[in-house]
Amino acid sequence: MNVEGDAKHPDSSLQFLTNKAVVTLQVKENFLHVRCLKKLNPFDPRPFSSFHCNIYLCDILSTATSESEWKVHSKVESLNTANIGSLLHSTASQCKLLLVHIAVKSKGSLWKLQTLKFRCKNTRQCSAWSTYLNENITTSLGRRSVSRPKSLLVFVNPYGGKHKAVDIHKHIVTPIFNKAGIRQLVVVTEYQNHAKEYLKTADLGKIDGIIAVGGDGMANEIINGVLIQVQEKNNISLDKPPADLSEACPSFVRPSIRIGVIPAGSTNCLSYVSQGFDDPETAALHIALGAEHNLDLSSIHDRNGAFQRFSFSMTSFGFYGNVLKLSERMRGLGPSRYDVAGIHSFLHQCSYNMKVWYLPSDTPVDIANDRTKCRYPCNTCCLDKLSDFEQTMSNGDVCSKPSPILSGPINTNFFNNAVHYEVNSNSEDGSQITLGAKITSQTECFESTKSCDNANGNNKWQVTEGKFLMINSALMSCACSRCPQGLSPSAHLADGNTDLILVRNCSRADFVRYMFSHVGKANRFRFPFVEVYRVKGFRCEMPIASSSVTCEQIDIKQTESECSRTSSCWNTDGELVPDPNIHVWVHKGLIKLFAKGIDQK
Repeated sequence: MNVEGDAKHPDSSLQFLTNKAVVTLQVKENFLHVRCLKKLNPFDPRPFSSFHCNIYLCDILSTATSESEWKVHSKVESLNTANIGSLLHSTASQCKLLLVHIAVKSKGSLWKLQTLKFRCKNTRQCSAWSTYLNENITTSLGRRSVSRPKSLLVFVNPYGGKHKAVDIHKHIVTPIFNKAGIRQLVVVTEYQNHAKEYLKTADLGKIDGIIAVGGDGMANEIINGVLIQVQEKNNISLDKPPADLSEACPSFVRPSIRIGVIPAGSTNCLSYVSQGFDDPETAALHIALGAEHNLDLSSIHDRNGAFQRFSFSMTSFGFYGNVLKLSERMRGLGPSRYDVAGIHSFLHQCSYNMKVWYLPSDTPVDIANDRTKCRYPCNTCCLDKLSDFEQTMSNGDVCSKPSPILSGPINTNFFNNAVHYEVNSNSEDGSQITLGAKITSQTECFESTKSCDNANGNNKWQVTEGKFLMINSALMSCACSRCPQGLSPSAHLADGNTDLILVRNCSRADFVRYMFSHVGKANRFRFPFVEVYRVKGFRCEMPIASSSVTCEQIDIKQTESECSRTSSCWNTDGELVPDPNIHVWVHKGLIKLFAKGIDQK
């Protein structure tokens, strides 16, 4: 047997009894090797090799022992026990159970908790094996810089989604955390922003992570609460002068604490994008195993530089803003309120006159034709530096398959006769304008005096304006069970960019076709009224004029002035930002998430 660390050697020849075979255990090269000595069913046609298995130590949550009765199947009694050794000769009625709790990747990439039971007559050696395995698990995790949580602050939202958060926490999350030896401080939220207010003054030094049992709204509360507390402790103002926001990305301190989400809400976008499913058991196992992934956030400020909030997924103005604004008055309908609000917003379709500035990404990508997706291990998200554990995974030393125990901007040519301008930033009043040739995109260029996150000096602010049905910013793909590909399928979790999607005014029929393109695998950017840019930041401005809003109506008696009074707002992670004039900057990997990322298929 290979000895790791200073752990005491248990007997490698010790025989254990499972439900199907007599086996021995051995730890070698970060794996627990289970080897079959004898099949309990002599008529089983499967070869001995099918009973062997190798369990990756980092997939083991913990091991333990318990007292058990010595139960032998009737088929075992008929065996020639001399061929097995002394395992079955004892007449003692008591034995020890060695319990090995492991995370198993099942079909469809879901993760399940499985407990392997090994019976043994030698109670002292069985306990020694449990201690030995736990010590080797700790050693293996340390070599890969994997830090598993030992104490978690858990927020449970009993009102979100289908009101199942309490049951999910009690029957799915708690058993997994108990087996992993994780202590929990549970707070059941009682009102909106309860978690956010709690975290502003909470002592975060005694916990290893914060978990949201709820939806994206609860996750947004926790992320904002943690970041606000950290910035205040470091004397960093959240509010920024508007002039500074127009020039460079503001800097914020990155919290050391990790955030996790157990999906129990209506859409569960964050869980779906970081795991591939909105499955509570998979999420709980990733947290218990200490999986970690960086997550981009965006900071949102209003026109005066006043901080509004941090966002992790979608920030949208227009249609989605109207849906959220209306759905907030229909919370009694549960998740179906979004369908009702969506139909109402579609029938009252409005377009908004907006001016949008954006700073293109340092690595332009043709997003419409980009087929790459954020999959673990993602070289784009880990471009700066891979951790030792991620490097090992990337080099193929650790397989992402189940454990062996298992069975740039797009030019749509939509506009004609547009004029290209370039403003000389060296001019004090910005009055030096060079008139260029007519092009097919209504675009202006403004040179930036500073840049965001290692941007080169050639980056220029771009600006476009017109009437928009929607302005969407997708920090991630924003996929969910209703929209499996998301708003922008090629967006990444931690590349320091957001995909800015501009949906200009179009007919109601065209808008329906665009919305239905999100249901399947159709290219949602191949519409003449849709533009998409990968950017590091943007800002929007709505001109103060009576013609800022235009409405189409279907048997609805609503005047334009009435629609102006019910102007849209920003929907950011399911939370409202009322001011249409905002600054948005992307912060690369500002938070650490308990997540592994979606596995390659």
